[in-house]
Amino acid sequence: MNALRQSERALSAADAQERPEWLAYFDSAHLAAKFAHCFRDLGRPVESKKYPRESVDMTAGYDRGRG
Repeated sequence: MNALRQSERALSAADAQERPEWLAYFDSAHLAAKFAHCFRDLGRPVESKKYPRESVDMTAGYDRGRG
């Protein structure tokens, strides 16, 4: 959980203007989706179900991730 909190803080502190172009799409919604994948892979369904709800507002055009 500590690593997840650190990644949330790092993303919040990062200026979108400083991100490389290839990472411009990555936002808090994408991070939430990654958290869901982590918890799913760890076999922790309660935590895993929380994060997809937070990732519904993903960047426009990222339909595969939204699914």
